[in-house]
Amino acid sequence: MQLSMKCSVAVHCLIFIHEAQGAVKVTSALLAQSTGVNPVVIRNTLSALKKAGLITVARGTGGAALCRKPEEITLYQVYSALEPNGLSCLIGIHDCGGRPCPVARNIQRVLAGPYQKIEDSIRHAMENITLASMLEDFHRRVAAEGAGAAETDGGVSLERRHRRKEVRDYERDGGGSAGIAQPAQCPPGCGQGRTE
Repeated sequence: MQLSMKCSVAVHCLIFIHEAQGAVKVTSALLAQSTGVNPVVIRNTLSALKKAGLITVARGTGGAALCRKPEEITLYQVYSALEPNGLSCLIGIHDCGGRPCPVARNIQRVLAGPYQKIEDSIRHAMENITLASMLEDFHRRVAAEGAGAAETDGGVSLERRHRRKEVRDYERDGGGSAGIAQPAQCPPGCGQGRTE
């Protein structure tokens, strides 16, 4: 049992968009370099997030931005934007109706209640995880890597300014060879560091 990887790509994009805010124009090419995912997949992901009202994308020149506060974006909203019927299909029930076996005739009804409880539990958990909480975790992990001091200057953390500079540098440098980021050339906070 596994949730679609589309959701992790979307969360990656949302965190990158948030971190690059005001520093660089976030395009599908830049996100493809960061995620290592084909730009077409990124454009489809951005389209689904835009349709769900989570981001805006400038026409023509591109450039994605969050259109809600991170506290208002839940993991369930992100997942549902990409997999509208995902949870209801998470656990399937095999088709065995019409068989003379009493188990076969009743198994779907027997499993319907427990499976609904599982789906409701997953939905509830995902609704209680926000982009803000994932950003907090991201920032803790970056700080633990020694990516920057958590001191503040005028209300903006120096760590965040450092990450924004790394995003600008990443975009300027083309994000790696062949348009796809190599692990040592990831943008800030990816956990892999950068090479100069």
